Amino acid sequence: MSTGEQQAEVDEHVSKEIQDSYNALKMGPGHGDIACKALTLAFWDFKKPSICAVNGLAVGGGANFALANYHDHVLVSEEA
Repeated sequence: MSTGEQQAEVDEHVSKEIQDSYNALKMGPGHGDIACKALTLAFWDFKKPSICAVNGLAVGGGANFALANYHDHVLVSEEA
């Protein structure tokens, strides 16, 4: 999917206000943040407790997202 196609899909489903918030953090489509640095920093500054549930594979970036440093509490099923 090209960047233009991604943006068209985002425009269809996500309000302009939310898009502007993500773009201010350099997290919108086309910012090329492959390492998810902006997302990591946003979660570190998140003011409310964050809970994650894993019920399947968590490998590569998914494992980092679920287990490394994003959430305050992670629940994992026996099937994960």
